[in-house]
Amino acid sequence: MTKSEAVGVIKMLTAYWPGSKLSQENVTAYCEMVLDLPAAATEEAVKELAATSKFCPSIAEIRSLVTARKLGAPTPDEAWSEVLEIAARSKRGGASHPLIDRAAELVGWDRIATTPTDYLYQERAAFIRAYEGLRNRTQHEEQVAGVLPQAEDRKRIASGEAVPVGSLLAGVVK
Repeated sequence: MTKSEAVGVIKMLTAYWPGSKLSQENVTAYCEMVLDLPAAATEEAVKELAATSKFCPSIAEIRSLVTARKLGAPTPDEAWSEVLEIAARSKRGGASHPLIDRAAELVGWDRIATTPTDYLYQERAAFIRAYEGLRNRTQHEEQVAGVLPQAEDRKRIASGEAVPVGSLLAGVVK
């Protein structure tokens, strides 16, 4: 988003929460911390927060909502239902979101497919833990990627991509 769009977001905050007194430092911080976000998605997030929050949202709340929407991951229960449907068809993978497939792989597609229905509670619990962990980590990485220089490198490393050593040391050696 542009600086003028970021200022527009700040104006929304002061309009929706008129009791909030934002200092010049607050305005500068908010603007700096939302510049990497898509303008329309940020405005939508602020509108949703205005409808659900009594108090002016923090930068983290705004970034969290924008990145959660961008991630588009279903709830853990929706994801588990999808895994059961896929396993019932004797398939492995092909879920609507890659995090679902990854969590099911961690638990074990065969384990899920071959466990009798009455005993699936352990597999469900393991899947939910794995899925929530993957979703939270992915959302966190996305949430900080635009504001922490090394966050993007960590994401690339996790995906198996090569990262130049110089960029990794940039934040350590000055």
